Amino acid sequence: MGWLLFFSVVIIVIVIRVLKTNTITEYYDSGIVKSSGITRFGIRVGEFKYYDKNGFCYCVQKYSSGELIKKAYNLKFAHEEITSNREIILQATKNNWLDLQYASDELRNDREVVMEVVKNNCHALQFASNEIKDDPELLIELLHVNHHSFVLEYASTKMKSNREFVIKIIKNNGFAFKYASDDLKNDREVVLEAVKNSAAALKYASNDLQNDRDVVMEAVKNEGDALQYASDELKNDRELVMKAVKSVGWALEYASDDLKNDRDLVLEVVKNEGDALQYASDDLKNDREVVLEAVKNRADAFKFASDDLKNDREFIIKAAKTNGYILEYASRKFKKDRQVVMAAVKNSIDNINDASRAWGYRQSAIEYAKRRLKNDREVIMEAVKNEGYALKYASRRLKNDREVVMEAVKNEGSALAYASRRLKNDREIVLEAIKFDKEAIQYASEEMKNDPEIVEALKGENEK
Repeated sequence: MGWLLFFSVVIIVIVIRVLKTNTITEYYDSGIVKSSGITRFGIRVGEFKYYDKNGFCYCVQKYSSGELIKKAYNLKFAHEEITSNREIILQATKNNWLDLQYASDELRNDREVVMEVVKNNCHALQFASNEIKDDPELLIELLHVNHHSFVLEYASTKMKSNREFVIKIIKNNGFAFKYASDDLKNDREVVLEAVKNSAAALKYASNDLQNDRDVVMEAVKNEGDALQYASDELKNDRELVMKAVKSVGWALEYASDDLKNDRDLVLEVVKNEGDALQYASDDLKNDREVVLEAVKNRADAFKFASDDLKNDREFIIKAAKTNGYILEYASRKFKKDRQVVMAAVKNSIDNINDASRAWGYRQSAIEYAKRRLKNDREVIMEAVKNEGYALKYASRRLKNDREVVMEAVKNEGSALAYASRRLKNDREIVLEAIKFDKEAIQYASEEMKNDPEIVEALKGENEK
């Protein structure tokens, strides 16, 4: 009986829903459907479709319980009555700025319509009328709406040759110089304005102005790598190249071969940007002093040293004493050389910035040593004295060595994370770790986390 009642109710509900579901259809005078959709209890549900006078569906609106949740337009083949409707075009271009291309000539010449669409996407200007693309006041106004280089990109040919207009644009965005006329790309004053704002604008200057020392000097003052766009003659200008590489060390790549072999210049560069060594001449990649200065700045510069120096044991030890992290780039035979590894671990200090550390990136020279040396007590002791974090790479035996672990946590409390389970339960070691870093308590055993003496010590740290 109960089931019968249930099915009766279901059938009644279905019947009511069917009876209350209406198809709403509007027609043009010609009899062609203008719009159609379904309502249930007077509320729109599902899709409502809108058609032009030719019966082409130009808009679909999707409803859920009377709420409009999606609207899509297809104006490419719509009747001109639709594409000349200001409200429809404004609505369509809110969803897709590309629909401006299907608007009537009148609407593509409507300042307010174009302004509204360009606010949505700067590239919509390409579909504006020629009259708008030729209007300097409107184009400047559009520049204030969106600071991209698009204004000059889509401006008329006439405006791209308008000196006063182009200068106004490139003062706001130097990269827009790319779209200036060829005549203006050979205009010294215009080019100077462009490279002051964006050094890369030098790329689009005429050959004559890429060989103009003052213009190129202005560009490399702004950004050294603009040197790549200078003439070959100026890439051999020592003063100019020095200005460039002081700004951006790897601009050395674009210097002449003569200057890449200039010892004093290259030394100056690698002191500030070690990996610029890759652009130095082969002779200087084999120069001990130059390479040492480079690795002092960046360990990975060692990759670019000559093969002779990479295989010179005496030099490797000297380099490791300068920057222990070169061990990462040393050959296999030196990674198992005890004297080399000892020099490296004594001279590697964690230089990872806080942001990298927050992402869990850390580094220690001992990481790159061969396994045998990670089980060498003296080597590991030197490593953890320098960087507590180095305990991570110690052998299991040494992670259980009380003296080694104590030295590590004295240097860095969080090194407790890499201690053996037994030593994470050592009160004295845990106390030493939290003295350095109270957050290290998270790595202690549960017993130590609840130890009265340690709890008291943590309270004292919090009160400091």
